[in-house]
Amino acid sequence: MNSLTIDSPPDFDIQNRPLTTGSRQRRKSKPTWNRTLRTLQIAGQIVKQFTWPAANQELILTAFQEEDWPASIDDPLPLSPLVCPKRRLHDTIKCLNRKRIVPLIRFYGDGTGEGVGWEYLNDVNANT
Repeated sequence: MNSLTIDSPPDFDIQNRPLTTGSRQRRKSKPTWNRTLRTLQIAGQIVKQFTWPAANQELILTAFQEEDWPASIDDPLPLSPLVCPKRRLHDTIKCLNRKRIVPLIRFYGDGTGEGVGWEYLNDVNANT
């Protein structure tokens, strides 16, 4: 009796490129935000490190860490009568994606202006 073996298809990134072994391993690891050291890491690699306070960015990272890194969260930033909350969230997300040491993930708005999500990037995409 012959048996048919089907290999599982490789994982692909958001641009439909096969993931490398290192990428697959990092995808299994959730990000880790260390509020004391002010570092965001994945699988021991520093993604972002803050050298000076960035209250809004740090609040978002703290909320993700407290909720064990769900795909998205509601805007955790406190309301302020002087600032448009949607604009502030948009600007904060933009800042989260800047000056990453190793850009393994990216943050994005949920389209409503009221939430933020994150996703893994493939190593090949790591230019921003």
